[in-house]
Amino acid sequence: MSFLKQIEPYINEINKTLKNGSRIDVNKIKDINRIYDDLRVKESVTIYGRQKSLNELPKVDLSCGQCVKSMFEQIVIWNNKKSQPIVEFKGVPDTSPIEDQEEAVRPDQLSWGDFKRYCSEQGLRVKGKKKADLLKELEEIN
Repeated sequence: MSFLKQIEPYINEINKTLKNGSRIDVNKIKDINRIYDDLRVKESVTIYGRQKSLNELPKVDLSCGQCVKSMFEQIVIWNNKKSQPIVEFKGVPDTSPIEDQEEAVRPDQLSWGDFKRYCSEQGLRVKGKKKADLLKELEEIN
């Protein structure tokens, strides 16, 4: 029997325990532990990242609340991994419009500071000049 079918009757109680801190009957915890022991031996590569011998695999101490909680968390993680289908990521198509050229700068619509900076970049002297004078000089350059 597969792990998912074995753990299915207990998964709701495990989730409630992890979320709300509710209690599970001791006999059910022993059954869950038996299923978890089979899982950790058969799937040690997936769980631990490498094949571990039985001596290296830790047994769950059922008198330790944190150990039981850790076992429940591992079961939930494993259940989520195995019960959800793997979806291949194919990417997202680019929907942004292709801009061939930058937008033309309209100097008459720029703020005074940006306008002065733009004129300086064009090689004009801006000190002591009015916007109208600078616009005329820009027209002469272009």
